[in-house]
Amino acid sequence: MSINEICTEANIEGLSLKALGINETAFSYEQVCKIVDYLRINRITILGGDVYLVDGNNLKITYDSWYIKKEEKMDFEKSYKKALDYMEIFEKKEEDYVYSIVIHE
Repeated sequence: MSINEICTEANIEGLSLKALGINETAFSYEQVCKIVDYLRINRITILGGDVYLVDGNNLKITYDSWYIKKEEKMDFEKSYKKALDYMEIFEKKEEDYVYSIVIHE
């Protein structure tokens, strides 16, 4: 199952990153928390993700990202904790951020 299929099923609409030349979708922290709930129920691992700064009507690449090691890809709970802990660093800042995530399909 792809992240797009999960979002369709969970009725979550993210922000397209196509303007940045990236064929992915970014989500607010609150949306990612809902996605993690879905992933947890279905035991799907988050392999990593990227951070984008919301600047008015534009998104900017921050070059910040996280990932789990190959040998950790079956540790579902660790993947959720690592993703949420990393995003919480940005959520404490004054700026607005969105996040793309990569899942183990």
